[in-house]
Amino acid sequence: MSRLFFSLVLYKQTFDDIYPLLMSIENLNNLYPDRVFLSIYDNTSTTIRFNKKKFSFLNFPVKYTHDQRNIGFGKANNRNFKNFLPSNNDLFIISNPDTYFDANELKKFIDFFLDQKNIVCANPLIRNKDSSIQYSSKRNPTFLSLLLGFLPFLLRIKILREYDLFHKNKDKDYVNQTFQANFLSGSFLVVKSNIFKKVGGFTDSYFLHLEDADLVRKCSLHGETAHLPKGEIIHTWNRGSHKSLFQISHIIRSMVIYFYIWGFKFI
Repeated sequence: MSRLFFSLVLYKQTFDDIYPLLMSIENLNNLYPDRVFLSIYDNTSTTIRFNKKKFSFLNFPVKYTHDQRNIGFGKANNRNFKNFLPSNNDLFIISNPDTYFDANELKKFIDFFLDQKNIVCANPLIRNKDSSIQYSSKRNPTFLSLLLGFLPFLLRIKILREYDLFHKNKDKDYVNQTFQANFLSGSFLVVKSNIFKKVGGFTDSYFLHLEDADLVRKCSLHGETAHLPKGEIIHTWNRGSHKSLFQISHIIRSMVIYFYIWGFKFI
């Protein structure tokens, strides 16, 4: 039987922030008894965080690691993967702390995904808290697509707005249609464990931004990477401002790394 390994990376989140996700996983554990596991890597740069007893109310194994160095999103998820050493038939589920789901809905996604031999990596339908759709199953990054994400006022220009629609596959039926997408959101990303291991997990050189685009593109070399709307999750989108110097520096750094690996493409 396939097991479900959840990976959660924290940075300054409180226990209340992650409680909805923890309870979602707990409810899923009731549907897949003895098959659910959670590994938490806490990058928060303070000396005291959560005592492991804090998670004792959960009825599935939890491994909690606190590292003050803040090694980054990708590296932390790689460490989480190694904590449990999943077998080839298991699923590695990368989940942001600001996500949660209805367990019965996600079960539809998991059961369908496990039956697909060709699909190696997928997103379920991702919604905002107000139930609107996050168009997060995109084409590979280009300089223009990243520029539009950084400077959204440019979308007032019709031709750029049409390009953004094309890049984010907004012409697709996100609610009902399964479709190929090589850039899936890392906010809730499900990867077959043998593929995650085969591609070497996240590329360590990224710290923040585009590590999900890079990972999914690597996975796409070994099978289909798809938007798979058989279930859905809520992503409340609690992220730092793209206008902070910290965010700007890491966006630029990640762009350089991504285009160095995959080649520069303007449009």
